Amino acid sequence: MLWGPRVDVAPGSGYNFVRTNHMVKKLSRIGNSLGVILDRPVLELLQIDENTPLEITTDGDVLMLRPVRGDKKDRVRASAAKMVKAHAKTLAKLAK
Repeated sequence: MLWGPRVDVAPGSGYNFVRTNHMVKKLSRIGNSLGVILDRPVLELLQIDENTPLEITTDGDVLMLRPVRGDKKDRVRASAAKMVKAHAKTLAKLAK
C-alpha cells in the first residue's frame, strides 16, 4: 500500500490518511476471484464493515466503491435516536 502526503483526520486515532484519498493497492487472489483488501483505517473512515452493501460503478476507466446508505432523513433520525439513548439521563435532567 502506498500513501501520498499524510494528514491526521482523526486526531488521536493513530491513523493517517491522504488528503486526496489516493492509495495504490494490488489485487489479491480470493479463491478463484481477485479482490481489493480494504485496510481497517479505510473501513473506519467510511464507517463500513463486512455487512455493509457496496455500490460498484465504473466509467470504463475508473472503478468506484460507495457504501449504500439509507435516505439522509432516515440516517439523521437514527443518529438522533442513538444520541437520545446514549444521553437519556442528561437530557431528562435538562428537561426539568
